[in-house]
Amino acid sequence: MYKLTTLKNGVRVVTQYISHVNHTSAGLYIGSGSFDETRKNNGVAHFLEHLVIEQGHLSGAGQKLLELGYPGTAYTTYDHTAYQFLVPGRYLTLAVRALATMVKDENYSNALLTQERATVLAEYDNHCADLASVQEEVIKRALFPKGRLGLNPIGTEKNIRTMPLSFMQAFKRRHYVSENMVLVAVGRVKHEHMVKLAEKHFGDLPQQAKPEAHSPSSLVTGKSHTVDFPSRRVQLNVLLAWERKGGEDDAVLLWTHILHTRLYKRLREQLHLIYNVEVEVIDHDDYTAVHISTPVRPEDYKTALKEVKAVVKATAAGVSLSEFQAAQNTAILKIRDRARTLTETMDALAGAQLDDTSYQTVAEEINDLHGVTLRQLHKVARRVVRTVKPTVIAIGPVDKIP
Repeated sequence: MYKLTTLKNGVRVVTQYISHVNHTSAGLYIGSGSFDETRKNNGVAHFLEHLVIEQGHLSGAGQKLLELGYPGTAYTTYDHTAYQFLVPGRYLTLAVRALATMVKDENYSNALLTQERATVLAEYDNHCADLASVQEEVIKRALFPKGRLGLNPIGTEKNIRTMPLSFMQAFKRRHYVSENMVLVAVGRVKHEHMVKLAEKHFGDLPQQAKPEAHSPSSLVTGKSHTVDFPSRRVQLNVLLAWERKGGEDDAVLLWTHILHTRLYKRLREQLHLIYNVEVEVIDHDDYTAVHISTPVRPEDYKTALKEVKAVVKATAAGVSLSEFQAAQNTAILKIRDRARTLTETMDALAGAQLDDTSYQTVAEEINDLHGVTLRQLHKVARRVVRTVKPTVIAIGPVDKIP
């Protein structure tokens, strides 16, 4: 269980005590990311993250931790930016002080800006060469062509090359504010001690409200997209996306397991297309998507697409009780495996992050899956198949598709 305290200026302090670990993870989470950008400044949150973490390593507590062998790490997503230190408990004060300095310091030199611009460009090049990264970006851009969810956190090459320092400074002043910060510590740390450290190092920040949330992006479905990518195979992606509805998440999850089993048998056993088939649920506050993905030879692309659509349609026509029970068992086994992995990670890394799948929630997740009925699954599958137009994305040597 975790504890939460909100300082007078709005900074939230969260701790989770774990007695059997030697290290403590201290992190600062800013509730802003690429969703708070526009096409003009897309990539600013990620570029700023680079400046903040590297500046933090140049002096003071951050430099001391770096010399001791405990450098900070950072990442940016569409909805938040995170800075973290994994340290022995005796260095927790140094970690909190370093995080506070990162937030308050805005004196970024031109040399640092040039250095990190080159680093981000290299990261962008790696992103463009990685099929999984390209796939994730293309999916978001296809579903939200005009919305903020379609923006890639890393930004565009043009923006990375030309973005001035003033963009990063303006973003930081607007979003790195007290009510948009969460200070987290996980490990052998007492909540009261962490609150005192927070008050000392973050308590002097002026109280400032979190920026207003943006309206949800408009979901666009039913389109076909092709993206050229250097590969011998074409990555076929079929997405069924719809505005999220409450109470159906578990039924959707079981449906994906049934889809995966049927697609595997159809593509591999009957058509002898020896490729991996992946079916996953993409969950978001505003939408749900079932994502089917498989690499195929260009000459097999049209056949595979036809069969995927046929299998999806067939599940809406009916699912047997034995299929349904097998899907429940598979989903429950995956939950238990995830909990086992979490336990091993917490033992090895001192619980570096809070995770929704904890000891307390495993039983609840399993009970929720047991509570789904075959009728509920049929209802969801039929509604989605009848009302949602599939989005199709081909990534690879698309000029070779017959």
